[in-house]
Order: sequence, then C-alpha cells, then structure tokens
Amino acid sequence: MKLHYLVLLAVLLFSCDERVKFDYEDAKRNEIAYFFEDNSSLNFYHDIDNSKISGHFTPEDIGKYAASVDSACIKHEWTKIIDDADKKMYLKKESYHYSIVTLIFWDNKEVILEMSSF
Repeated sequence: MKLHYLVLLAVLLFSCDERVKFDYEDAKRNEIAYFFEDNSSLNFYHDIDNSKISGHFTPEDIGKYAASVDSACIKHEWTKIIDDADKKMYLKKESYHYSIVTLIFWDNKEVILEMSSF
C-alpha cells in the first residue's frame, strides 16, 4: 500500500466522531418528538457510544412548550422526578433499560435538553 493511502486512511479514522447530528426528523423516528419543536433553532447531537442526545433550542413560547412536554410525558408514561422553575427531569423505565431526560430552561428563552439511556 502506498504511503499516501495509509496517511489518508489515518486522517479519516482520526476525524471520525461518535457524535452525529440529531434533528426533528430523528426525534419523530424515535417517537420522542414531543421533547422537541420542529424549528430551525435545533442544535442537537447524538453521542452514539454513550447513548446520549444533547443540545439546545429556542422554543416559540417557552411556557407553552413546558406545559405540552408535561402532558406528553404523562401520556407516554414518563415519571417527573424534578419539577423546578428552571429545571425538569423525567424518567422512563422500559424492559431492560432506563431513560432520563433533563430540561433546563436557560434565561427563560432557551431549552437545554439532555437525554440518556442506560
């Protein structure tokens, strides 16, 4: 194998990232779209190696968003474990794993969301 092919292969391997972009279409496919809004301000990544989705977005109406998430979580059998003015946390136990979603309401404008499964 020529040296420049080996160098190219090494560059490609080192540039790989286990984080991939996560958007609203991904949320719909995973049946968790109720945690997101379909807008252009979504900035999320899926860390596949650590089973974690994280990012932030600016909802159109943060109060309306918080209320809709609460009702959707009840409908989809999530348990709210923290309910503060600036932070909500939900837990869901499925067959063999747990999922935790943390919502942080930053400056009453932006939502920081982190979802982990283990």
